[in-house]
Amino acid sequence: MKIIFTLLSLFSVINFSKSQDLTTDLLLHYSFDGNFNDESGNAFNGVGNATLANDRFGNPNSACYFNGINQYIDLPLSPVLRPELPITYSCWVNFDVIDASKTVMMTNDFDMDNHAGAWINTSSTGNFAANYGNNTGNTSSPNRRTKVGETSLDAGQWYHLVAVIRGPQDMDLYVDCRNDMGSYSGSGSMISYSGLHGSIGRKDATVGMPEHYFQGFIDDFRYWNRALTQEEVDVLCQFYLSVEETSDLENFIFSIFPNPTTGNITLKVSDESSVNSIEIISTTGAIVQKMNYTEQISMEGIEKGMYFVNLISNDNQLLGVRKVLVN
Repeated sequence: MKIIFTLLSLFSVINFSKSQDLTTDLLLHYSFDGNFNDESGNAFNGVGNATLANDRFGNPNSACYFNGINQYIDLPLSPVLRPELPITYSCWVNFDVIDASKTVMMTNDFDMDNHAGAWINTSSTGNFAANYGNNTGNTSSPNRRTKVGETSLDAGQWYHLVAVIRGPQDMDLYVDCRNDMGSYSGSGSMISYSGLHGSIGRKDATVGMPEHYFQGFIDDFRYWNRALTQEEVDVLCQFYLSVEETSDLENFIFSIFPNPTTGNITLKVSDESSVNSIEIISTTGAIVQKMNYTEQISMEGIEKGMYFVNLISNDNQLLGVRKVLVN
């Protein structure tokens, strides 16, 4: 049985995470598991009209879809969410179309006819971009700083994107864990805010024109008021290990219910004989539980939050990953 890992081994995540804590200075985390609630512990819950949809693993109501017309999620109006640099954004994204007016993922300052705060989007050719504005009442090049990566992204494909913004000529862009390098433009001064709330799925990018709305899927959005290191980005990416299944596994089905849960969860797989063991992994990489395969698992006594359920095959390979939210 052959498994191809599109990211690095989960075992290196667990080992490395002992010296890393991705919850440090985490402002908010939207996993979009059935709602727009903040799982960082800061209670910065989102409000909006985006549609809950399947995530990249096929789990229902576990990601958000934005229609590119009028759907968005607003962040709370709080000065805490408008920090000085450095900051880091991270999310999973699947674009419906590659069009600069449909690929703005978020801004932490939704002001009209003005580049204020920091935002992530793509260039006209679909290259990942990080930006910030100096809040001088315009959206031209002298009012912003931008870094554009080297890779042109495609529509219809999930990408893990990370933007680390430290200053005018000091930003890092990561596409699927790889530093995407890139080039800078704009001549704005340091970041400044208008005092408005942030928004996922929309930004006003042109004076006198309608705002831009994102079209596609966004999942697992995180926002820190610090710069993540290369090593931390590696760990973050590896938490969301994905698996490309060959024809040997194309009929393998793995589901969990109820999800979210307050007690037991039930696992359903199409081939129990191929499963050796189960691991419950926290978002900090810690193994919360490890056991031989069983259909029912008690989650009682586990702290509230999001966890990953990993199925391990008889030859010690990862068969599948599912998220579960413990309420």
